[in-house]
Amino acid sequence: MKEIMLAAASAALLAAMGPGAAPTTPAPGQGLVLTAATRTATLNCDQVPRGTHPLRLPACTALSAANGDFDALPGQPAVCRVPYQPVTVTAEGEFRGQPVHWRKKFANSCVLRAATGPVFAFA
Repeated sequence: MKEIMLAAASAALLAAMGPGAAPTTPAPGQGLVLTAATRTATLNCDQVPRGTHPLRLPACTALSAANGDFDALPGQPAVCRVPYQPVTVTAEGEFRGQPVHWRKKFANSCVLRAATGPVFAFA
């Protein structure tokens, strides 16, 4: 019975949010919601990496190396000659029990990848 009530409540919430909408903050213990422009991915690095992120293990490895500090991500070497096309990314939720509320604007997607490595590779 609990499962049916939970499913009904989830369906009602999604319907109220409108088509194509996704939650911007996960429930406690559910990891991170990462956004870049109009794309969103979920990532939970507790025990076994899971979520909708296409590169869960590399993204969790990078976040672990930075101790969950998005400004300290190891990134990937790149030479970025792409014109200025700003992209804003966000991370909301928690990483291994620590709250995360992070937002940053990058000059373009190349600079984003160079700074964040696989964490925003879904964008």
